[in-house]
Amino acid sequence: MKLGKKQLWKLAARVKKEISKQREILLQLKKEWEDLCGQGNVPRGDAMDGETPCETLSLRMTRAAEEIMALESRARELENGTSKYRCNCGEPISYDRLCSRPAAKTCVVCEGDYRVVPVKGR
Repeated sequence: MKLGKKQLWKLAARVKKEISKQREILLQLKKEWEDLCGQGNVPRGDAMDGETPCETLSLRMTRAAEEIMALESRARELENGTSKYRCNCGEPISYDRLCSRPAAKTCVVCEGDYRVVPVKGR
């Protein structure tokens, strides 16, 4: 799939916006972790799920950091003109999917994600 210049510009802007959003989320999670777990204060976990709140926050921080890395990778690809818009199965990754999940590396079918919502204003 070949994207036009306008689509590439909009996608690059969307990626930058999402990076900022994810960084804010990560900072908030770090603050929550420091408040809850930072002073040797380790609350007990829920007996049902087996995770402590600190473990849950750590997992969420890891996921946010991984998402930031994936988005930064996409931003570099867009800047260098090396971004791939095809899934490993050979199907194109739709523009709507890239707008809703800028770091997506798979098509909707392979991801099993049928909730792609078109972004307004395109």
